[in-house]
Amino acid sequence: MVHLAFPSGRDTNQIRFEVIIAGPSYTLKLHFGPGHTPKPVLPLMLPNED
Repeated sequence: MVHLAFPSGRDTNQIRFEVIIAGPSYTLKLHFGPGHTPKPVLPLMLPNED
């Protein structure tokens, strides 16, 4: 699903999306980038987190 959310050709390292958990919907942010090593990481955060 993440592969579909990060369209190729776009210069972006994060996406925002909504999920429905037990009724209400929540907006979340997924960031793609390097971690402490060169391996990529995908942290899932709230929209106001960095």
